[in-house]
Amino acid sequence: MDTSFSDAPVKTTQGAPTPTTSIALIECGGKVIGVEVAHVREVIPEPPELQPLPSSGPGVIGCLALRGLAVPVVDFSNMLGWPPEPHLGILVVLRIDGCLVAFRARATRRIVLRAQIRMQDIAIAATGLGESIFPRLGLLEEEAIAMLDPNALIQLGIPSTRDSRVAAKASDISEQYLLFEMGGRDFVLPVARVDGTVPETEIGGHTLVSGPCEGSIRRLDLEIPLINPLLMCGMAHDGMRPRATGAIVLKFEGEQRLALRADRVRDIIQIKRSLIAPMPRVLARRHDLFLGVVPVSESHWYHVLDPTRLAEDPALRNFAALARRGGAAGATSTLRGRRSTGLLFRASGDFALPIEQVEEIVGLPPSASTEGFSAHLCTISHRGGLLPVFCLGQMLTGHASNFGPLAAVIVVRIEGEKIGLAVEEMLAIERVGFVEHADGRPEGMVERQQSGRKRSFSVVELAELAPYVV
Repeated sequence: MDTSFSDAPVKTTQGAPTPTTSIALIECGGKVIGVEVAHVREVIPEPPELQPLPSSGPGVIGCLALRGLAVPVVDFSNMLGWPPEPHLGILVVLRIDGCLVAFRARATRRIVLRAQIRMQDIAIAATGLGESIFPRLGLLEEEAIAMLDPNALIQLGIPSTRDSRVAAKASDISEQYLLFEMGGRDFVLPVARVDGTVPETEIGGHTLVSGPCEGSIRRLDLEIPLINPLLMCGMAHDGMRPRATGAIVLKFEGEQRLALRADRVRDIIQIKRSLIAPMPRVLARRHDLFLGVVPVSESHWYHVLDPTRLAEDPALRNFAALARRGGAAGATSTLRGRRSTGLLFRASGDFALPIEQVEEIVGLPPSASTEGFSAHLCTISHRGGLLPVFCLGQMLTGHASNFGPLAAVIVVRIEGEKIGLAVEEMLAIERVGFVEHADGRPEGMVERQQSGRKRSFSVVELAELAPYVV
């Protein structure tokens, strides 16, 4: 199930597709149609109204305003006499030879490999619109799949618009960033440079209050200076010092640590280097502490902090050197096994993943349902493609999860395919000890030490989830 899409134009050839081709299954007009994933640019909710588009092309019902582009929209039900689609379903945007056209549909199903669909050799005498657009029929288990030929839409005279999205260069790699909010502003830091996150904790260390330092917080057995990132960067702030706060912990040399105050941790995202624009001097007096900004909309952007510059700043180094061990009975860390950064979460139990196995964390759609016996919850639009989402709690324990406002989707890769794992709650990202299974297998458990107590988390082994999703 390949949900990563190339920005290069894709052409439909006369030769048979390779067995590794991925097919998106979509409910449309009372049928299930199959579309090669390479043609799917994105899937979005249908807006209340489409823009008018004068066109004699068959089935054209208007156009979609998509980030500065007018994308023609086709309704197969209108064109072919299929049962009508419900209003405000979804729009599937196709990329065909660098051009865009969209069609109405009811819902996305899932993504399967081309090899899983058995193509049928059926002699069809008719040569109408339906046979031109859906020239092949396949069977997936006992379900018939009408295979869409996107090029046929262009050949029929349906209008399209040129895709203005610039293809990413091969060297334009992505990096994982932790997104957090402070004072109404969004900051991001490379995940690899984060030592851990701290939930809301009481602020102490009043003797440390000076400049950007607002005191200290305690994590494990360390008392760590707490830095207000707005004060640190010379940004406007309300001047209020709370009694408790969450924080992002950065590791300096040795045991030196620095905590950046955070109102809340929002997400783990991927950012391509080419998306980071220079930091305007007017945004912060200490613009030198940033890699730049990432525009999200006309009035919203992410402030990308530079962890190397933070570690080199003399004042911040001096604060980091004040981190010291202490606490009840002079407790010391006794976490066993390999130390590494882990993502801790609840999914019908306490579980963990090494952070290097996590690609992103995204929100769980409110419409996701845990009814029935299938672990597959839904398929969502993600980074220009489709992402199948599964209930991790049901896969691990056999019990459906109760998803609330704290639910999230962890994006991972299983056998090379991108998959979403829905969990009930994200708990922390921090340095933990990976210890052995009770039967001697390596690194099956994670131990987290907090306030002098240990808490164990089972490590999710992604390879064991493959039978559910591949």
